Amino acid sequence: MSRRDSPLTGIRMPLKKKKKPVDSLSDSNTMKSKQQGLNESGTSKTSAKIKKRDKLTSKSTKERTSESNSKACAIGAATGCRFEELELTKPMHACVLTAISALGFENTTPVQQATIPLLLSNKDVAVQAQTGSGKTAAFLVPAFELLLRSQETWRLHDVGCIVIAPTRELSSQIFAVAQIMSPHVPGIIIISLTGGSDQVEAMKDFQEHGGNLVVATPGRLEHTMGSEGRFNVKRLELLILDEADRLLDMGFQACLNSILARLPKQRRTGLFSATMSTEVTALARAGLRNPRLVKVTVKGADLKQQATPLTLTNDYMIVSPKDKLNQLVHFLVQHREEKVMVYLLTCAHVDYFGALLPLLPGLEGCAMLSLHGKMVQKRRSKT
Repeated sequence: MSRRDSPLTGIRMPLKKKKKPVDSLSDSNTMKSKQQGLNESGTSKTSAKIKKRDKLTSKSTKERTSESNSKACAIGAATGCRFEELELTKPMHACVLTAISALGFENTTPVQQATIPLLLSNKDVAVQAQTGSGKTAAFLVPAFELLLRSQETWRLHDVGCIVIAPTRELSSQIFAVAQIMSPHVPGIIIISLTGGSDQVEAMKDFQEHGGNLVVATPGRLEHTMGSEGRFNVKRLELLILDEADRLLDMGFQACLNSILARLPKQRRTGLFSATMSTEVTALARAGLRNPRLVKVTVKGADLKQQATPLTLTNDYMIVSPKDKLNQLVHFLVQHREEKVMVYLLTCAHVDYFGALLPLLPGLEGCAMLSLHGKMVQKRRSKT
C-alpha cells in the first residue's frame, strides 16, 4: 500500500567531495564528520560501546564539562535511570518532568538515556534504534526543554522546533504524544501540518494561533515555508528527521533539499532511523554538523546483536498461487479474536478483499477496515 505525502520520487546522491559543508542532500558528502559510535543497552541485554574521534586541539572549560556529562550518561551499560538523574549541564524544568510523567515514563529507555543529554548539550545526533524503543520521547523531551531554555519569549509565529515524519499517520502519532505533553509546558504552542488536510484551514489555524513546535510531513512543510511569510524559522533550535530511511525511500529528496536550504545553519539536528543505509548516512552528512552516532541494538538467543525486538518472531508459509486465498482465510478464521494486519499489492486489492473477506464462511460479521494511500484523509484518520 502506498502512503506517499508527495509525488516526488527518485534519489540521487552524488559522491563528489567538496571542501565546504553545505546543507543539501545532493552534496551529501561535502561534510567530514567527527562521529562517535554509540551502542546503548538496557535490561534487555542491549550492549553499549562508544568510540570518539576529536580533532580539536583545545577546548574551553564549558565544552569539556558538557562533553564529560554526555559521556557520563553514554559510556557503559545503559540500564535506564530516572529522568531527574540524567547527567545534564543544567537540570530539566519541572514542567517538562511533569510532562514526561504524563506519558507514563518512570525511567529512561536506552535511546532516551543516550540521546537526550546529547541534544541538550548542543550536539547533533544520528540515532539508529528499533521501533518501540522510545524514540518519540527521545526527541520531544529535549524539544520542549530547549524551547523553555530560550532567553527570549516565543512569539506566536516563531518556530523553534520542527519534526518531519514521512507519512500523515506517523506525523499524527507524534503530534498525539506532543499533545499529551503540551498542557504541562506553558508558553509553547504546538501545531500539525500534514498532507491530506485542508491547506487553507491549516494556514488559518497557524495565522490565528501560531506554532512554536511544528510536526509536519515534508510536502506540506515545504509548501508552507514557501507560501506563508509569517512562518518564521530564524530562531529554530531543533530539527528532527524521524524515520529518515522511509523519508528517502518515499522520494522526498527534493523536499528535504528545499527545506534544509531555508533553515538556519546554527541549529541542533536529530536524525532517527531504523536502518543506516548509504543514503541515510549521506543525509546525516548533509544535514548534520559533527553528529554523534547512537546505535541501539539487542542481543538475541545466539548472543548476536540485532536491530529487531527480541519479542518479534517471523514465520512464513510457501503455498501455490491457487491456495493463497484459502490459506489466508484459514489463518484469519483461526485468529479471528486477534488483531491482524494484511498487506496487499495495490489499493484496488485492498478495496476488493476488504469487501470480500467479511462475506466468506467463518468470517461473517468480522470487523475489517481498509487503509491505503488513495483514501481521503478523513477516512484514513478514522481507520
